[in-house]
Amino acid sequence: DERMGLLESKNDRPTLKSLRTRIESAAADPRYRFMFNSRLIEDTIHETIGNIFRVPNHGRPVTCFELAGMPSEVVNSVCSVLARLAFDLALW
Repeated sequence: DERMGLLESKNDRPTLKSLRTRIESAAADPRYRFMFNSRLIEDTIHETIGNIFRVPNHGRPVTCFELAGMPSEVVNSVCSVLARLAFDLALW
């Protein structure tokens, strides 16, 4: 709240307060707990991509994703992000 007062334009405050409220309500929603379960992030992007796509594969070349526990509103977005990551990884 203090940092919002330092904005150049006072017209931005209601928009930012609304955005903050929406983010806080999403973080409190149990359906989105999988995204907000930890405030401290200790892994790196290399470890995460390696774990998701099994790089190196150690004799396990296939990765299966079970998205049944996710809210239906985000499944398409998650699939799109995973497909894009796989494509970028293949090109890299």
